[in-house]
Amino acid sequence: MLTFSQLKQDVISLINVDEDNIQEVRKAVSDINTGIKLFQNAVRRYWVRQERETNLIQGKSLYRFPRDMVRVVDVRIKDGDNYYPISLVHNIEDWHKLTGGQSTGKPECYIIKNGTEMELYPTPAEDVPSGMIVTFEPRMQDLGLADREVNVSLTENSPRVTAAQDSFVRSMENNGWLQVTDGSDGNWYKVAKVVNAREIRLETPYQGLTATTRVKIGQCPQFPEEYHQAPVYYAAQQYFLMRKDLDSANMYKQLFDNMVQEYKTVYGMATTSGFIQGGSSMMGRERVTDPVRSIW
Repeated sequence: MLTFSQLKQDVISLINVDEDNIQEVRKAVSDINTGIKLFQNAVRRYWVRQERETNLIQGKSLYRFPRDMVRVVDVRIKDGDNYYPISLVHNIEDWHKLTGGQSTGKPECYIIKNGTEMELYPTPAEDVPSGMIVTFEPRMQDLGLADREVNVSLTENSPRVTAAQDSFVRSMENNGWLQVTDGSDGNWYKVAKVVNAREIRLETPYQGLTATTRVKIGQCPQFPEEYHQAPVYYAAQQYFLMRKDLDSANMYKQLFDNMVQEYKTVYGMATTSGFIQGGSSMMGRERVTDPVRSIW
């Protein structure tokens, strides 16, 4: 696994610029993130579906979308212990005909308004905790968090990680990964949730022995680690292209293209996703149930 800090250092090394050259380093970071997106887009894996849930509120028909949503895939409403899908109305004229009279009850359909919110019909007749689940395609967030090394307490077969001092930040939820630095456990663990500045939860239970030890936490691209060098090659290509060093630019472009092609060959016919994703679902879906963190 290559973290954001490692990706940045690799680019700086390839293009041979000083770390104090703020302008060049900032451009390299931008190109790294562009390279990540281009790689994922080229292998047709840019979008990874996620789920968010929120409460249904009596008398409230309008609900704002998550900030990182690009497109709604599916909306389901809770009925007892189960969730049922409701229909999307595409045409505003059809929506007006359907909703001509005031109606409350269990929602059966929805329409997207202004690209930022959705309206349910009928309007919910009662409060329903965790009453709606929306599956959507998220906008990919840029990487930018420098690696952090902190002393933590880990428990075997537990996802809970704690620190004695303030050590964790919310951005670690954006593709943050944790690894023990002493080599006692060679696995990487995805950060699922930052509970507070002194506690995080891992997506899968820690497999090593219970211990207080030092760990590194860094942000990593979503695709398999053997292709993490791809955005480094893209950033190097952009650097040399701007300086009209076409031989170097073409070399790094070829290296980037080779990785794209290799990924397609290895994962193109696979039945499982080639992406490092959260949860047990192949779709990489995640559910946010903490009402404090609701972003609706």
